[in-house]
Amino acid sequence: MPRYYGFECVMLTEDKVPYNAMPLVQCYTRTHFIPQDKLPDLYTETTPAAESVVAEIKSLVEDAIAIEHEGIKHNFAPITGKVDYDPRHEAFWFVGGVDPSRKVIRARSQYKWLKSKLLEPKDRAVQYLGTPMLALRSHLPLRPLMPYSEATNPDFKVAKFTYVPQNVGYKPTTRHATNIPGFWPGDYDEFGLLSYHGRSHILARKQSFGPEDDLEALHCQAMKSSFGWLLAQASYQGFTTYNDLTYPLTTQTVITNGQLWSLYSYQLNTVVMHNEQIDKNPKHNVCFGTQPMKLFETIENGNVKGLNEEVLKMLVQFYMNVPEKRDHDMKPYLGKEEQVVADIEDDKRRCWLEDVYKHLVSNRPKHLLVPELYLWEKIYKIQFNTRFFEKKRRPFELGIQPYSRKLNEHLPPYIPKILRPYPKAKKKFETTYYPDV
Repeated sequence: MPRYYGFECVMLTEDKVPYNAMPLVQCYTRTHFIPQDKLPDLYTETTPAAESVVAEIKSLVEDAIAIEHEGIKHNFAPITGKVDYDPRHEAFWFVGGVDPSRKVIRARSQYKWLKSKLLEPKDRAVQYLGTPMLALRSHLPLRPLMPYSEATNPDFKVAKFTYVPQNVGYKPTTRHATNIPGFWPGDYDEFGLLSYHGRSHILARKQSFGPEDDLEALHCQAMKSSFGWLLAQASYQGFTTYNDLTYPLTTQTVITNGQLWSLYSYQLNTVVMHNEQIDKNPKHNVCFGTQPMKLFETIENGNVKGLNEEVLKMLVQFYMNVPEKRDHDMKPYLGKEEQVVADIEDDKRRCWLEDVYKHLVSNRPKHLLVPELYLWEKIYKIQFNTRFFEKKRRPFELGIQPYSRKLNEHLPPYIPKILRPYPKAKKKFETTYYPDV
């Protein structure tokens, strides 16, 4: 069972990219990045059609940019089945081969059988949180950028990042693992097509980082958001960090501030990166990305000057990338009768699982928070033990590790006598449906 208080996760967000974070991001997402000045070869077949579309919509795009520049007030329509505004994209996975922190080394040193493994690499839980401005979904997935066999291409290499993530600037946070691609399981349109992201975090970065690191920050943002969205979609298809993908998933990512546009195409080939497979898994994910390109030069007297038709053509090609039906089983690890909670016939079990699941992924604080270790206790009871005469009441004095508490270690809701089923009136607590693992 998962932990009652959640996992200590390395938090990856799209709006925070520390200095020199690209090695960590590439390793944690197992992504080989390919910089390009144009879109991948998959889009060449739509080039003639895209050029004719650009010729038709050029004046309309210029008018839209000019109107937007005047500061109109937006009133978006409600979320539909295919377009999401400010959706919730979250993904959770494990990365192996990471050096243990000092806290882990101290914990291992307390056990004789672990003293020979003090510096052995460990699994690191990683949680991604992102909120794109706009996301488009479809019932069918996009075509792969390359054959699935190319995932094991020896040219696709990612250097291992074994250092503690705090060295880069990513701090761990304890929370429940969540995999949410912007919708709940069972939605008809379950494959992402295109997502738009802002780049305002670049303005908050120090100037001493330099333009080269700012460019890498955009690439990191694209890799994190693309990998996170696809991993959440893959989890809804039944794949996990221990059950790898049997086919590739693809998405398209746009990072823009309205004038500068960076376009990325991402193919997810693998999600297995835990400690036992980090060195054995030959597959890598691939990301194609461009540098920031100007869509227009300036706006003078309400008119757009210097519209870049090449950038507009690339955007049109993103929309012309039509999803296609796959000729293989999309959910090989899921059952045929029950694939989502809504398929469960037992009303009590179905309602209980849905309520518990949505409460967990909300990550609201627990009714009883985790016991806090105060600074004076750390000094006088742990480091120097000068208060040995006091009665031992605290969890660390009784050998209790609060974070090891399992999810099902709690009393179920109490049933008042008047509501208990007759004649079995001795049942005091409601039935829970946790997995028997």
